Amino acid sequence: QNGTDPATIDQAIGASNALNIIIDLSNNDKHGYPPRDGGYSGVAPQVSGIDRVMKLSFGGEAGSSISMAFNADGSPRIVSRGGSAKAVITGRVNDKDGNRLGDLHNFELEAVESLEELVADLGVT
Repeated sequence: QNGTDPATIDQAIGASNALNIIIDLSNNDKHGYPPRDGGYSGVAPQVSGIDRVMKLSFGGEAGSSISMAFNADGSPRIVSRGGSAKAVITGRVNDKDGNRLGDLHNFELEAVESLEELVADLGVT
């Protein structure tokens, strides 16, 4: 519709292992497991051990820091100088035989990065 050959999109998706894994996981949720022929990734990925974790990051500049404590009511108190704290959803991504492929959050980040590159390559701003 916008003049972009659909094969260009398919090729970019096919070149990203992370995108293929995320698409397969989404299809598992929609269509059930296992995917036909191992899905886009060919490894029939599945998630186990889903967790929510607090990710603390501090900046690269001198003096940056981050700390977290919990108030009496259980709510977190974050103190930061050049850092950040966020809750992330993660889990183990395994193939059909139970072999670990990687971390769900890392696959998510890599997939988003691949999509951002594709959008930039297509000239979308």
